[in-house]
Amino acid sequence: MKTIIINLLRQGYESIAFSLCCGFVASFFIPIKGFLLFTTFVVFADTISGVLASKKQAIEINSRGLYRTIEKIIVFL
Repeated sequence: MKTIIINLLRQGYESIAFSLCCGFVASFFIPIKGFLLFTTFVVFADTISGVLASKKQAIEINSRGLYRTIEKIIVFL
């Protein structure tokens, strides 16, 4: 640990600030990683089932409908 701190101090304050920011972001997302993966999986499963249902009913698939997948992931996360 001591060598890591010494190496960071040699790199300069920019890398210290970058390391702190990365550590803060990681400390926020790592505890909820399972929930994030599960939510993303469910949204993609919903998209695939929607595409299959629209093909079965002969409904046209457009880009607006597929764009909603990105919106769902952002809203649910």
